[in-house]
Amino acid sequence: MLHHLRLLIICLLSLVPLAIHAEHVSGNSHADHSAGHLQLPLTQESAAELIRSETGDKVLSVDSEKVENETFFRVKVISKQGRVKVYRVASSTGEIVD
Repeated sequence: MLHHLRLLIICLLSLVPLAIHAEHVSGNSHADHSAGHLQLPLTQESAAELIRSETGDKVLSVDSEKVENETFFRVKVISKQGRVKVYRVASSTGEIVD
């Protein structure tokens, strides 16, 4: 009986890494980056989609700028309240820096 219990515990413990991997692969991890569903490096279109999905605001324009060896996208949006805001997004990481 004790042998069967040990075997069951070992089997269950061996499934934990598979469950963690499946969660990560499916994109359900709570630690997902905001660009998790977008391919890096970002394009102007994917940077606009990232900001649109994060804020719900309407994208007015997207411009690119190069600082040292990094490309940033300046995404200008207008909120439902009529406020205009500009976000800077790093192309290589999808990080919203402003």
